Amino acid sequence: MVNLPPPIEEVHRRARARTAASVITILVVCGALTCGGAAIWLFQSEMGQELLAAASGTIEIAQSGLTAPGTDELRAAGCQIAMVVDFGDMLQLVKALVDEDEMQAVLDEEIPPDTQVVTCDAAGAEGISCQDVARVYVEAVAPSQAFFVHLQGGDEECQAAFDSSGEPLPDE
Repeated sequence: MVNLPPPIEEVHRRARARTAASVITILVVCGALTCGGAAIWLFQSEMGQELLAAASGTIEIAQSGLTAPGTDELRAAGCQIAMVVDFGDMLQLVKALVDEDEMQAVLDEEIPPDTQVVTCDAAGAEGISCQDVARVYVEAVAPSQAFFVHLQGGDEECQAAFDSSGEPLPDE
């Protein structure tokens, strides 16, 4: 039996397939090199280091905030996401991400760094208010000083300061 060469159409189809595969391979390699170069820049530059540190710090604060005292009770009261974080910890992250003028604006608020910020995302919950969040937090934790409540996603969205007994502080 004699082996005949494949028809010319088959030869052209195989050549196009090899060319397409080669182009895709080149694009993937170039993309990987570009991403690799960007990653090296990110890990070596001062700005990249600051961004990575801030991202790492944010994750640590969020993890501890999600399991802080009072969060179980806040979730039981209707907060889908409940978090309690120290304002001073938040300030450290902000310092890494904003310029001096923006940081000064935050510091001008004169909020003590050890103030707790109680956050409740009550998406889908009805009837929960800032006062309710404060009451639940006070009953669960009995804070020794004033704290802030930030409520979003419920019937009411608010930010308010409360004294250690859960009474609203007057707006300044």
